Amino acid sequence: HRDLHSFPTRRSSDLFGKGHLVVLGDVFDRGDKVTEIFWHLFGLEKQAAKSGGRVHFLLGNHELMILSRATGYIHDKYKNVENIAGRYYCDLYSENSVLGKWLRTRPVIISINDLLFVHGGLSTGIVHRDMKIEKINRTFYNRIIGKDYPVIEKDAELFFLNDEDGPVWYRGYFLDKSFCEATIDSILTFFEKKHIVVGHTVTKEIVTFFDKKIIGCDTGIMYRKPGEMLIIKNGSFYRGLSNGKRIRL
Repeated sequence: HRDLHSFPTRRSSDLFGKGHLVVLGDVFDRGDKVTEIFWHLFGLEKQAAKSGGRVHFLLGNHELMILSRATGYIHDKYKNVENIAGRYYCDLYSENSVLGKWLRTRPVIISINDLLFVHGGLSTGIVHRDMKIEKINRTFYNRIIGKDYPVIEKDAELFFLNDEDGPVWYRGYFLDKSFCEATIDSILTFFEKKHIVVGHTVTKEIVTFFDKKIIGCDTGIMYRKPGEMLIIKNGSFYRGLSNGKRIRL
C-alpha cells in the first residue's frame, strides 16, 4: 500500500497495468472492514478492466456461509449493525443488493495460464467425479450459493462440493499425511495445469509443496498478522512481504 500511496494521482489499476489480481476468498468474518473491502474490490474490478487487467474475487467458505445465512463468525461490529438497522446481517448482502448480486456471480475456481486458483483446494474426489472447472462453478452458482444447508445436504453431489473434500473447505494438502506427489500429479493432469494456488489453511508464510505444484497463500491475516502476497512474474514466484520486499520461492 505504501507504493500506491506514493502515487496519489494515479489509480491502483493503472500501476498494475495488464496484470491479474486474484483474491482467494474469506473477506467475510475477517475483521470490521468487510463492507469497505468488498466495495474496494468491486471498484478495482472495473478499474482493472479499463486498464487491460483483471481482478478476480473467488468465493471462500465464509462467503458461502454468510450467503447461506450462517453468521456464527461475524465481527461484533456487525452484530451491532443488526441491532441498529433492525435487519439480519445476511440481508445486507441479499440477491437484491449490489454487493449481494455481485458476490453470487463470483467463481469458486479460476484458471490463468498454467495455474489454478481455488480457496481450499482440489481433491481427488473431484477427479473421480469428473468435475471440470466450468461444471463446478456452474453448480455453485445455480445450486449452492445462497441455498439453505438442509437443501444442499439432501443431494449427494452438492453435499460433496460443500463438504470437507470440496473446493472451498479442503485442507488435504496440509493435513493428509498420505498425500503425495503422485496424487497432486493426477489432479493437475486431470485439469491440464501445472500449479494450484490455495488459501484457507493458515501458514506462517507462503509455502510450496512438490516443487511449487501446490502453493499455500493464507499467511495469517485473520490472526492479525501482516500477511503476504504471492507474486508471479515472468514465470517466477515470489513471496511479497508487507514491507515491500520480495523473496523468490
